[in-house]
Amino acid sequence: MSLLGIFGQTVGRIATSLPGTVPGRATLWDATTDRRGVAALAHQSVAILGAAALLWAALLRGWLPMPQNSLDAPMTAPGVPEAMATAAGLDGVATYLLMWGVMMSAMMYPAMYPYVRGYLDGIGGGVLRQQAALWAFFVPYSLVWTATGVVPLTVDLLVPVHDLVSAAPGAVLGVGFLAAGLHQLSSYKHRFLDHCCDCSVREVSRSLGGIARDGLAHARSCLGCTWAPFALMVLLGSMNPAVMLGLTLLVTLERAADRGHEVAAASGVLSVALGALCVLSGALALV
Repeated sequence: MSLLGIFGQTVGRIATSLPGTVPGRATLWDATTDRRGVAALAHQSVAILGAAALLWAALLRGWLPMPQNSLDAPMTAPGVPEAMATAAGLDGVATYLLMWGVMMSAMMYPAMYPYVRGYLDGIGGGVLRQQAALWAFFVPYSLVWTATGVVPLTVDLLVPVHDLVSAAPGAVLGVGFLAAGLHQLSSYKHRFLDHCCDCSVREVSRSLGGIARDGLAHARSCLGCTWAPFALMVLLGSMNPAVMLGLTLLVTLERAADRGHEVAAASGVLSVALGALCVLSGALALV
């Protein structure tokens, strides 16, 4: 049997052992066949995807302030943004958290498109009402992700990420890939994934305060679902555009594809395999 066939069988066995897809799971197809009409679809799409595009432009075109790079390594290298931020004191921490919040929002907004469209359908109302609901939902959602930027900064203060990866790339990246892969294969991950995609009919808050609380709750679910791949991103280079785009594609497919659980399982199998190869290559380099 070919390697591709073995991989397919492995993913299939794992996927069948995972929690079933929730009845109200939103897919990309569902999100683009809204019966409310073209006007509602256009408004919601422009608002959500337009915000994501603007955030990506801010990242890729360098519109965000960053401390001066004092390391002999590019910004895209592992641990360099974190080292720059911690070396620059409070100003560096503030600019890093701004960059991190924009980056995480840019990666997560496309993945949230089907869910938020379903959520807005439940709220109803006119254009102004839905614009206010979007702000009330996304602002606390993004603030939660911004706050998580404290974690890589704290780790870098204790153990400089750039020095760690440079000293033992095989071992460090291997452990990172293995941890991310096991997370992707865990029932814990898939329970959170179901919650992230659940657009079944339910009681939706009508007040802006209630919508903000829903944004906070959804951010916690997304964090539980994706923290391990984003931790791996720091080891690969948190400002590496290829890594950011790859993770954006992964989290979007997990939430928008009909077989999101299988996408997550496949990424887990690949990550574990890459982790084993990295650890093996690192061990062989020491021989």
